[in-house]
Amino acid sequence: MKLECIFTGNELLTGSTVNTNISELGKLLTANGLEIGFACTCRDSRAGISRAIASALDRADTVIICGGLGGTSDDLSIEAASRFFGLKTSSDPELEEKVRAFWAQRHTGHCPKFLLKQALLPETARKIPNDFGSATGIAFDTVFDGESRRIYLTPGPPHEFLPMMENYIVPELCERAGSDRIFTLGFLACGSGEAKLSTIVRKLKTDEKFNCAYTACAEGCRFYISGTDKDAVTAALEEVRANVGDGALDIGELSLEAKLISLMSEKGLTLSTAESCTGGLISALITDVPGASAVYMGSAVTYSNEMKERLLGVPHDTLENFGAVSAETAQAMAAGACRNLGTDASIAVTGIAGPRGGTPEKPVGLVYVGVCFKGKVNVIELRLRGTRSAVRERTRACALLELFKAVSGEDTECWV
Repeated sequence: MKLECIFTGNELLTGSTVNTNISELGKLLTANGLEIGFACTCRDSRAGISRAIASALDRADTVIICGGLGGTSDDLSIEAASRFFGLKTSSDPELEEKVRAFWAQRHTGHCPKFLLKQALLPETARKIPNDFGSATGIAFDTVFDGESRRIYLTPGPPHEFLPMMENYIVPELCERAGSDRIFTLGFLACGSGEAKLSTIVRKLKTDEKFNCAYTACAEGCRFYISGTDKDAVTAALEEVRANVGDGALDIGELSLEAKLISLMSEKGLTLSTAESCTGGLISALITDVPGASAVYMGSAVTYSNEMKERLLGVPHDTLENFGAVSAETAQAMAAGACRNLGTDASIAVTGIAGPRGGTPEKPVGLVYVGVCFKGKVNVIELRLRGTRSAVRERTRACALLELFKAVSGEDTECWV
């Protein structure tokens, strides 16, 4: 099976909306041994959607068109696809009732007629349930250039698109693909860059037997191997992992924060955070992990000196003599977080993220990370470069990496 995706929406091309659907769909398909051969994004226009369909059908036998199923004037996917394949559309009574019922859940009065556009169904098409929205999914089989093709049309909102894919469409795709599967497995190499992974792969000649992929991230590098034999892929990946050494998470582990939560939960440890320059970025990432409540107790976001003193007990003399951005303050913040929040471990960060605020003595990108564990505090100094966002992201990653080193006992260097 050759699969391609078309994502429609002016908002995806103007930068007002990030297309998270493509990344989440990629993860979902990869987990099921499927892959996207090509994906494109086009504006909300009949001509643009038609051109995208024609291009996809030159390469693929299965096409997913995401977006454009709503009731507004820029929702044109059904109309464009129906015209392209020469299919008549008609309003489906069952779908009309669903649209009206969905409207009535939040509004009073009659459902606007323009919303009933969501009840249009091309002839020969079948309905795919949308458990979280009013626009149904659509699927139909057709013939193009003498070969059978399957077309899916789905709503664009992620909370509707992804459950529809996972619960209804992906099982169909798996059946359609049969034994034609691609297995992709990977792991996160904490503290290792692409260069190190690439050197190992070339030495082992892994890239001569499998498709290899590298994804650089603030924590290190995520490394993947793809192939048709799952056992062979697993064995090759384990060989690379063994050569990476300390910092290589287990196969399938791609998130440092998830690994930390799992590791600390197993050891019965609790965690708190004290953040200045990251402003809650670390705590937000940790609490994104399911099950974090078993480990994570809370956070003190102390941007001002006053809050550092009041919430974390940082001595006034420390702030006066060394400044908010100093090893001494980071140490006091980490110790204060453990003490005041009653946890076994803590992370503390303070620094100058920029673009302003730096001095010759303390330039933009100067960051101190403190980790308190078992009553001892270790502080490291970072000299980071890049935008404000980059400095904050790298600070977050290095803080988590320092905690991982302390909790796991591994001697992994912070490379950022």
